[in-house]
Amino acid sequence: MNASNNDYWVPNALIEKGEFNRVPIVVGSNRDEGNVFKDWLPRYVSTNSGLKQAWVDFTGHIVGPDLVRDMYQLYGPIANNAEFERACVGLFGDLFTCAAEDLARAASKHTEVFYYRFTQSQDWLTRLKASNYFARGFLLGRRHRDTSTWGYGLLLLGGVPHSLDLYYIFDVKSHKNDRRHIFMYHGRRISQYFMGYWGRFAHTGNPNGARGALSRSNLTEVSFPEWPRYRESQHMRHWATIGDLR
Repeated sequence: MNASNNDYWVPNALIEKGEFNRVPIVVGSNRDEGNVFKDWLPRYVSTNSGLKQAWVDFTGHIVGPDLVRDMYQLYGPIANNAEFERACVGLFGDLFTCAAEDLARAASKHTEVFYYRFTQSQDWLTRLKASNYFARGFLLGRRHRDTSTWGYGLLLLGGVPHSLDLYYIFDVKSHKNDRRHIFMYHGRRISQYFMGYWGRFAHTGNPNGARGALSRSNLTEVSFPEWPRYRESQHMRHWATIGDLR
């Protein structure tokens, strides 16, 4: 999908031409971006023809009527509600992932770009605690339905949904008002990687070179894996897959 010619995507056209402040950029996506939109999908359709019409209506508002048939060829077939959900979640996820990839490709012609793909799923203990506090947020009344409650709901979606990386980047496990969120050992390591890379990037414009205490005893410093600069011709090998780091 190429939206760069649409008036609503003028920034993309400017980036293609290099008409932006050419500072280094970090951009990326999560493995299951579309999962966060599952509960927004229509649930009332039960027939095959009804599902196909729902897909036409749904996608037509997003990509325009001219691309609906192509979208069905790409994400179909759609013969039941499970396939309808899978197709919609896949489309939503690709809208985020393709946009991130498109930005990386365009900007890399003019500046340094560091691209990432986040793949770390939530461990069972984190999801168990999220279930507990999400339920309590509604059972105990409106004053308990704060942003943390909705955040716990995000953790219940499974996979690696849109915005889950923010939990790791901003180290929510250490926030005084959010101590109920907990990472197990590997999750804590991933959070350290995120904070190290992002902190170094904010300080120097390059995520590499950061060091941090990552051992179980929190005493031994190790070097972070090198995060290669994004290059369009070799993009599948020039990114950081955050979640596979050990």
